[in-house]
Amino acid sequence: MPTKIEKIEIEGMQCVGCEDILKQTLDGLTGVERVDASYSAQTVEVVYDNTKTHRADFEQAIIAQGYGIKKARASGGALFVFKRFALFLLLLLVVGGVAFWGKSQMPGVMQLINPQMSYAVLLGIGFLTGFHCIGMCGGFVVAYTDHAKSKARQLLAHVSYAFGKTLSYTVLGAGFGLLGATIAITPQIRGAVALAASVFLLIYGLKMLNVFRFLRRFTLRMPKTVNRAVADELRKPPRSALRTGLLTGLLCNGQQKPDTCLGSVSMKFPLEFERGQIAQC
Repeated sequence: MPTKIEKIEIEGMQCVGCEDILKQTLDGLTGVERVDASYSAQTVEVVYDNTKTHRADFEQAIIAQGYGIKKARASGGALFVFKRFALFLLLLLVVGGVAFWGKSQMPGVMQLINPQMSYAVLLGIGFLTGFHCIGMCGGFVVAYTDHAKSKARQLLAHVSYAFGKTLSYTVLGAGFGLLGATIAITPQIRGAVALAASVFLLIYGLKMLNVFRFLRRFTLRMPKTVNRAVADELRKPPRSALRTGLLTGLLCNGQQKPDTCLGSVSMKFPLEFERGQIAQC
């Protein structure tokens, strides 16, 4: 049987979850024997029978998933790198400026949060923080919602998802809270945890910009067997809203562009650990 190996450079791989997406996509093609995807290298290597399929089929399947095929850059490589670096500096200035401005506003905002605060302020805070949950979980809500069902069944699905997600984060928070309640937290430990979380978020933020290639190797991931089992479970039709909510606590990796999730967890869990309390998302 004639066997051939193709190594394809991919554009648009944002996290390790893209590896699973590409593997599952190409494994389903006739004649494919093995697929190895690498987020850090931004490549896919396919071992296949070239009498049954061809590179063009792989590229078509990859593009159908929303990725691109990297073409050789004949010239202007240095200019391309310079533009990327300039874009990085611009984003750094904009985001840094907004962050410092927001920090300067915090004392005034914190003064509004008190037992006598009005319902209007509470409603405003809840409305603004709701955008975080939309960005983090909106994709899951869209995935399990079945428009063919009645409005009552759809509402029940949303309630089930919310219960499962709350339970998942409560259990995780309880574990870290219990650990924090049994260990004395000194100012030095508190400072070290805050510093480590800040460095983690900074590195992951730079990694998400995809400017510095070496940062792709800085990736936290679950064991591949666990990651694949969770991903496969979520893809099973029909999707269970309750099961999706319960598994949300485990999806701090590539399944939901989890660089964001990992950054959130890095800040949330040390806080739960420090306070020794049960915390919810």
